[in-house]
Amino acid sequence: MIPIFPNPDNLWLVMHGTQLAERIGGKVYVLEIKSPRDSGGREISGDMVSEGCGFKHEKKQKEVKSEYYCVRGNFFQECLKIIEEKKIDCVVLTIPRDEENIRQVVKLVRHLKARGICRVELVKKLKKDGGYVSHVLTHSGK
Repeated sequence: MIPIFPNPDNLWLVMHGTQLAERIGGKVYVLEIKSPRDSGGREISGDMVSEGCGFKHEKKQKEVKSEYYCVRGNFFQECLKIIEEKKIDCVVLTIPRDEENIRQVVKLVRHLKARGICRVELVKKLKKDGGYVSHVLTHSGK
């Protein structure tokens, strides 16, 4: 599962999660979580919208099965709901820019780690030689 906040910069995180799913033969669940305080955009009010779509990796043209959910609510609670409902075994996260979202991500990582619920990958985009690379820290919960 790849939980994201509304931000175009999250594309690289979705691509990383999709490549991981391709390598392990998994399915990608993208969960976009909007704050209840956010205005504009689609009104979801907590209900999940599932949109089946397939991502293709350019080199191999292998399709990775995926589902997209967009919810308005609490990041921590919405992530736990999907992890439990879909029996997620790996969560791919990045550290967001703003303080409130950072607290939510840290809370989720601590909760998943303490309970050994699933594997967590923290991915950071690092600027290097004009391009970007991912640095992955993995905690295996299971």
